[in-house]
Amino acid sequence: MSSSSSNNRNPKVVTLRSSDGIEFIILERVALMMHMIKLVIQHPIILPPAVIPLKKIDGKNLAMVIEYCDWHSRPDPVEEHSDSSEPLILRNMKIKSLHLKISKIHKLKKLEFELFKNLDIKEMLALVYAADDLGVSGLSDSVALHLLEDQKFSI
Repeated sequence: MSSSSSNNRNPKVVTLRSSDGIEFIILERVALMMHMIKLVIQHPIILPPAVIPLKKIDGKNLAMVIEYCDWHSRPDPVEEHSDSSEPLILRNMKIKSLHLKISKIHKLKKLEFELFKNLDIKEMLALVYAADDLGVSGLSDSVALHLLEDQKFSI
């Protein structure tokens, strides 16, 4: 009985194969951040393959896209509240929630900077192409902003 309940708690996974043959087993919440993969997974008629091949995306770029999607698909931290009936507590909860969201945005920006900081222009463009192929527009936007902000690529 305990094994069936633990199976219910196991998250669903999706396997992606890069053009150079590297397989990535990722959580479904991460895969659903990629519009193209989401369409394959959620197609009402066709069952998704056991491994989804990605013929245009190499392992290095797929790993970066997965890392980005993992960060952005994580749920926001949830605050527990002792008594939500008082208006002051409700206001404090909203302020705390806003602070958590701002903190998450700052953390994501730092993680994105770390992801991009050692990439040259060709690698960044390859990452943009991978993000576009997979339908991860936020990543394409982040790379473009990083290129604009980065002094070594300025005109």
